[in-house]
Amino acid sequence: MADERALTQNARVRKLKEMLREAAYVHEHPEINPAGSRWSGAILTCAAVAKFVHDSQWPFELAIVFSEMAEGFKDLERRITPPIFSLNPEPLKRDRSSHRKFHHDWAAAILEMAIDGGEGEEKAATRIARQVNEWPALRNQEVTATTLINWRKTIKGRSSEDRKPFEEICKALRSEPDGGKAEIERTLAEGPRRMQKS
Repeated sequence: MADERALTQNARVRKLKEMLREAAYVHEHPEINPAGSRWSGAILTCAAVAKFVHDSQWPFELAIVFSEMAEGFKDLERRITPPIFSLNPEPLKRDRSSHRKFHHDWAAAILEMAIDGGEGEEKAATRIARQVNEWPALRNQEVTATTLINWRKTIKGRSSEDRKPFEEICKALRSEPDGGKAEIERTLAEGPRRMQKS
């Protein structure tokens, strides 16, 4: 069994090397992808490492920094400076970056898990909002139960591609041995790990 696991992991490492080689080539030859940008190679690199962590079934928070960095590079492509790359340590009052959306997705996912566990929406949202208000990235915004409920509703109404981060958080939490309870409690207390977490 151990030999089988080692072989499987070796295959994952080979796949990671292939993906990193491709990312390096894209980075060194941006002209091969006219639709891309100077950050395309970096985005592919971050995605490759995050996939490796996920496929290896390691704790999902280990991949979060790479996922957030990839989203940060995508923000740069859209001419938005995400906090992860900002020289200003203070969050913007109306931060439109993926960093802030990342926190919204996490808060909504925690509410989703609570509702799945049988807790009433309003009660769960009120409880969760109290702690979400303490997250540094959201400290310039008052998060109420209604705010949280609206985030969840909005996110679940997005296209399948746009709600993918939210769904991946939920999936990862459900895959934890305790149903994600320990990670949810840690996240509520400390905020999502930032890849700089998550």
